[in-house]
Amino acid sequence: MKLSIPMQAINCSDLLCKVHRKDINAYYNTIIHACVTATSMSIPTTRNKYLAGWNDQARPFKDQAIFWHHIWVE
Repeated sequence: MKLSIPMQAINCSDLLCKVHRKDINAYYNTIIHACVTATSMSIPTTRNKYLAGWNDQARPFKDQAIFWHHIWVE
């Protein structure tokens, strides 16, 4: 994926510039698309119902965190 940097838009000092808004939005969308694509190619997916990391060793800590959160909310 090729990413072209809109230098005029990046160097624009007007924070409310409407001239470069389209270029900045396109640049942003390209970066986000690249991140999502890299993630989907790098991180394996699973159909497992279990939440990763909350195994038997971590369960007591999770339960305690939930308990204290409820106390804090009350």
